[in-house]
Amino acid sequence: MEGSGGDLLAGGFGGLACVLSGQPLDTIKVKLQTHPHLYRSAYHAVAHTFREEGLRAFYAGATPAVISNVAENAVLFVFYVQCQRLVQWAAGSQDASEMTVLQRASAGSLAAVFSSVVINPPDRIKCKLQVRRQVLAEKVARLHHPAASVANRYMLIQQF
Repeated sequence: MEGSGGDLLAGGFGGLACVLSGQPLDTIKVKLQTHPHLYRSAYHAVAHTFREEGLRAFYAGATPAVISNVAENAVLFVFYVQCQRLVQWAAGSQDASEMTVLQRASAGSLAAVFSSVVINPPDRIKCKLQVRRQVLAEKVARLHHPAASVANRYMLIQQF
């Protein structure tokens, strides 16, 4: 695995940069997808989130996102090189510069299989953290709804 340390480091920094620049937009996207009835538009979601939760809310779930993206990109960079060698071997090619676009795409697709295994669990946690305030508000609203029975209230309390 010659050079994989540099690939690992480059992938890690790439994942960190991705989260720092994209997390606020991802937070708004997740809020719009999970609670479309709360927001009229993306602008309304941004304004409401900033007004009600502050600037930190845009980075809710950033820790799992950083872990996920750093790990994903690091794995992707390391495995892309290995998958490139595998595709070269299968094609009978000796040099990476001789690879066709299809062969490079095949190596990238194969490497993505490995990175997808790394990204899914932290992404789930990130999404839950991004919408936890809205989910909690909805549970409290159901709890205090006049039609809620004692059994419903007990079940909601047990879920916390």
